Amino acid sequence: MLNKITDTAALKTLIGIIFILKFTVSFNTALFEDEAIYWNWSLSPDPSYSFTTLIAIKIFTLIPGYLNEYTVRLPALLTNFVILFFFIKTGRLLGFAENRILFAALFLFSIPFVTIYTSFISPDTMLLMFSVISVYFSVRVIKNGTYSDWIFCGVSSGLMILSKYTGAVFVSAIAIYILFKRNDLKEFSPGKLFAFLTAILLVITPLLLWNILYEPVWFNHYINSDADYSGNNFTGRILNFILSQAAILLPASFVMFVFIIISQILKHKRSTEENFLIFCGLFILISFAVLSLTGKSKGNWSFTAFIPLGYSFLFIRKNFFSGIVLAFMVGLNLLLLITLNLNSAQIKTLADNDFGKYINSTYSDYWHGHTALTTNDRSWEERILKMKNRRSNIHEIDKVILSVEPDYKFIASDNFNLSPLLKFYLKKDNVYLLGDLRFKYINSAEVNKDLIGKDAIVITYGNSDIGYLQKNFEELKEIKIMRFVLSDESTEEFRIIHGKNYKPESLYK
Repeated sequence: MLNKITDTAALKTLIGIIFILKFTVSFNTALFEDEAIYWNWSLSPDPSYSFTTLIAIKIFTLIPGYLNEYTVRLPALLTNFVILFFFIKTGRLLGFAENRILFAALFLFSIPFVTIYTSFISPDTMLLMFSVISVYFSVRVIKNGTYSDWIFCGVSSGLMILSKYTGAVFVSAIAIYILFKRNDLKEFSPGKLFAFLTAILLVITPLLLWNILYEPVWFNHYINSDADYSGNNFTGRILNFILSQAAILLPASFVMFVFIIISQILKHKRSTEENFLIFCGLFILISFAVLSLTGKSKGNWSFTAFIPLGYSFLFIRKNFFSGIVLAFMVGLNLLLLITLNLNSAQIKTLADNDFGKYINSTYSDYWHGHTALTTNDRSWEERILKMKNRRSNIHEIDKVILSVEPDYKFIASDNFNLSPLLKFYLKKDNVYLLGDLRFKYINSAEVNKDLIGKDAIVITYGNSDIGYLQKNFEELKEIKIMRFVLSDESTEEFRIIHGKNYKPESLYK
């Protein structure tokens, strides 16, 4: 039975179905907050954070009249083919047969975070893709690397960092392994190591220069604010880290990775390539476990650890256990993708059972402290339902805006996540963010002197504190409160306000 399931044709078919479901999701699911943020940022991309994501979105949304969820996400969807291509090339480089490589590839594409980050655009999307490419060139370097292999390894490693700061941990793992195992590497030379390090430095130069010449707004915000801070003690933070990994992997994947790690550690004889993969995976996991002790680490930061560990799956003997666990993973992955393709009513029905409630409960493990803001999502179901209804809800808000009689010159929101969503779906250029300088180089109203003295339509969440607005407008007049039902337990409420004579305090300090 296992042989039939893992037949080459069957494996290709399953991978193909997974890819098709990912593409169909883009046609019937609105942008989520982060996607809108990076689209908005791509209008004037700077290298301060995830330059690769911004440039990718910019390229695929350049054609006038073709701006929609699909074109914004197309870079993420296309990474599926790049990842599969380099995964197969790496498997062949390691000497495995096609059947075995596809078996491991199905495992990789059935990991929940891989499904999410190759369906929706995010810095983690580009980090994931360049992680896979870096593993390929790292293996070439370890086996018998030419100068070009070392350079390409450096370039892909640099692009990891240019995709997301956390990529520096993966790059450190690669560099440390190469440095300490250089005597075991064939054809190693100091010149090749210099070429590798130089390539990394050249690629990340735009990021370094930006952070030297300008204020690294996003980095400073995370370091100097309470964002994602967990107030637990030492034991609690370690437990949170473990639970967060279980949350982003879900049970079957989590069990499989524990099995891979234990199997590789207990293995008496490992090849140099195996040692490299297990070292990278454990180095990343341990690094972020230690970082979690600061109380400022998010669960998905360490997901790149599961890329080299996913490759380690190639070296695990295919048996009944691995087949059963993989079957569970594939089943859950297909269920996730099918769920994302359903409408809101069907999602509500599907989530209203013990399994759905369990999945929803993992949201707290994934994002500790998510209840700190009342506007944050409370569960996976709520997040998906918001995405499903986002487009129609904002169009309803637009109808209200069009009916407003008082004149206004710009539209604004005091919510960091809502502002770019409004700009995308209202299809207006005059949408700005109020009271949050993380958009300082994008579209913060506070740094735009042309808006001084102008009237505005302000859209905020119904439960937001409007104290900031009262300090920065001469007069506020509530136009309408709009309430949208997401499920029996949650609603999304918006308040539409007319603000007269905008005078931001920040410009007078």
